[in-house]
Amino acid sequence: MSSRDEEHHESLIDRIKEYLYISGADEIARRYFVMNSFDGVLTALGIILGSYSIGVINVLFIISAVLGGATAMAISGVSGAYMTEKAERELEFKKLKKALIRDLKGSIHEKALRFATFYIALIDGAAPFIASTIVLSPFLLSYLGFLTPLLSLILSVIIGFIFLFALGVFLGRISKVNVLISGLKMILAGVLTTIILLALSIL
Repeated sequence: MSSRDEEHHESLIDRIKEYLYISGADEIARRYFVMNSFDGVLTALGIILGSYSIGVINVLFIISAVLGGATAMAISGVSGAYMTEKAERELEFKKLKKALIRDLKGSIHEKALRFATFYIALIDGAAPFIASTIVLSPFLLSYLGFLTPLLSLILSVIIGFIFLFALGVFLGRISKVNVLISGLKMILAGVLTTIILLALSIL
């Protein structure tokens, strides 16, 4: 990488940091990431365990169902978050212009607003898709012939709850509380939700 490329790379990172600071988008994106990752993990586990509860571990069906659900959540997340954030931030921008009594077109504030809208929408959509795919990964290996369906199920459940624990630890660090307790609380929430999903699938 040339010195010019390095300077451009550094300036881009600095610009993004500035946009995040001005817009406060980083904090909102973290919340969306945790909430939607949680949804993605539980959606994948619900489909996988729901399939097992009726005595069938159809690898291709599980892959199709989880990827279908993950894609739907991603599209819904991106479009919903984009429209919501765009409306909210345009309102904030209008209030800021009114307070400063000047045109802010092309200003750093307008650029930060646009960046924040896309950034939050991307995080909102990507989080559940990535989380679901990670939990699904053993079944992708099973489809390729590397794992048995039953082993894939066991590994998916383990990965899912490890993911939930990691989300809890992440929340614990942000809120500066005991990370172990925070991680265990997230697992407990996942277990309770999974039990409810299984009960509904059996009925």
